[in-house]
Amino acid sequence: MFRLGVVDSPAQGHEAYRGRLAIPYLTPAGPVALNFRCIRQHDCKAVNCRKYLKPEGEEGHLYNVAALKADSDFLVVTEGEIDTISWTMAGVPAVGLSGVKAWKPHFRLALDDFPIIYSAADADDAGKGLTSLLVREVGARPIRYERGMDGNDTWLSGGAGALRGLISG
Repeated sequence: MFRLGVVDSPAQGHEAYRGRLAIPYLTPAGPVALNFRCIRQHDCKAVNCRKYLKPEGEEGHLYNVAALKADSDFLVVTEGEIDTISWTMAGVPAVGLSGVKAWKPHFRLALDDFPIIYSAADADDAGKGLTSLLVREVGARPIRYERGMDGNDTWLSGGAGALRGLISG
């Protein structure tokens, strides 16, 4: 569904993406962007490895724009593609941002069809910044994960029901 892959034989000039998870940003017209996530079994911060890489000059995009067509009164906006995938697999319409800097003012228009917007961001400073922005821009309702957890962690520990249980009307 998300057309994920691992870079095995990168094109010339893209060697830095070797061994990374390739995350395409898909639209009905095809992919519009790519992000590459480290999938090595290490703490990226501890070994000075950038967890995410994207091609130079890449602008922010909404991830999983197919969710914008959902017949739903609400939409979850996540911090990151992996959390977006987890929410979607739980049967919840979700789009993602790769961080607060990825937000573009015109994204507000894309969210207009949903009376309720939830912000599902991490509890760190970056996540708090994204939630603050979404509350200000679209009146988002914050979702609170358990301490030290994010959407994917919640999915892995409790399944779809654990994620759906975080949404309140």
